[in-house]
Amino acid sequence: PSMQELDAAGWELHLPVVGERRSMRFVPWHPGAPLGTNRFGIAEPVAGPHRGPAELDVVVLPCVAVDLRGHRLGFGAGFYDRALADARGTVLIATVFEAQVVERVPVAAHDVPVDIVVTEAAVRRTGVAG
Repeated sequence: PSMQELDAAGWELHLPVVGERRSMRFVPWHPGAPLGTNRFGIAEPVAGPHRGPAELDVVVLPCVAVDLRGHRLGFGAGFYDRALADARGTVLIATVFEAQVVERVPVAAHDVPVDIVVTEAAVRRTGVAG
């Protein structure tokens, strides 16, 4: 429902598309547009111009856990970290349940922190973006 609301408000929505060698790009999408299933069983747009995250204003990231320093624990393959490594100026938001906010997430040198953590209880800036 929130994606339908954003679309109705004039936002240009994009969904991630997984490519070769664990790459990820983003493709414009509108609610109701066709989706295909990728090799991981995840729905993604079937066609459209690919864009890099640096071309987007905001990226909402899934995660298993996140800490208030903005470090997130993803699903283990590093797709978002690779895709977002050069996304300067793009606001990165982790959306999780409050129970997924933890004291510390292990961090590797290649991990890309988020700027904002959104839960059902609060919206918190991590301080990463200044």
